[in-house]
Amino acid sequence: MVTARPSDNTMPPSQPTPTVLYADQEHSGIRLVVPLLVGAGWVLGYFLLRFLLRNTEYNLVLSCAGGLPIGLTIAALSEYVLKRTWRSGRTVALDETGITVNQPDEAPMTVEWAKRIVPTRWYFELKGFPRGGRERRAPTGWLCLACQLQQDDNRFTVFSFLPRKRAARWLENGRQFREIHPAELHESGWRERINVPSRPSLPANLLTGKDGPFWLAERRRWNEGLELTANDFETFMEHVTEYVKDG
Repeated sequence: MVTARPSDNTMPPSQPTPTVLYADQEHSGIRLVVPLLVGAGWVLGYFLLRFLLRNTEYNLVLSCAGGLPIGLTIAALSEYVLKRTWRSGRTVALDETGITVNQPDEAPMTVEWAKRIVPTRWYFELKGFPRGGRERRAPTGWLCLACQLQQDDNRFTVFSFLPRKRAARWLENGRQFREIHPAELHESGWRERINVPSRPSLPANLLTGKDGPFWLAERRRWNEGLELTANDFETFMEHVTEYVKDG
C-alpha cells in the first residue's frame, strides 16, 4: 500500500492585507509649494490673457485681474494631485492583528489588538480661541476629534476635523469622547487677537484635575499627532471600536 506524501507546494497561510491610512496630507512641503504655485499660476494666467486679449481695450487690467483666478485654480488642482502623490511618510496601517505606525527616521511602532490597549478619546470645538496651522483652515464650529492609544511603551495619537453633524455618531453615549475647552486657556481681548497663535502652557492644577489625562494627551497631539482625513479617521475609529475594550 502506497501512502500519499504531502505536497511540497503547500501554500503558506495568507497574511492579512493592511488598510494603510496616509497621515498629514497637508504637510509642510505642500504648504510651502502651494503659495508658490498661486504666484506662478497668476503670472502664467496674466501672460496667457495678455496674448488672448491683445487687441482688446484695457487688456492690461483684465489680464491682471483674470490672472488671479487662473492662479488659484492651478494651485487648487495642483494641491489635489500633490496630496495624493507627495506623501508625508507618516502612515497608520490597520489589519486584523493590530496597528503599525510608520514615521520617517523612526522605527515602526506596533500595537496589537490581542494585548491590553489603553485608549484616550477627546474632542473640542474650533471656536473661541486663536487658531493656527490646520486648525485655522477648518471652518469655525467644526470639532477636532482625537484618539490616543497606548500599549506598554508604545503610544501614538491620531486626530481629524469634522463638522458637528458628522462627528455626532462618535459622541453618542458609550463612545467615551471627553470634551475639553481650549478657550479657557487663552486670554480674551485685542492683544490675543493680533498676536501670532501659539500653544498655551498648561497649568499644574489642570493637569492634576479630572481632565488631566486628556490635556496631557492634547499636548502630545500638538507635538506629535498624526492628522487623518475625516474618512480615514472614521475608518480608524471603526477598528478601535471593534477591537479595543475600555477598562
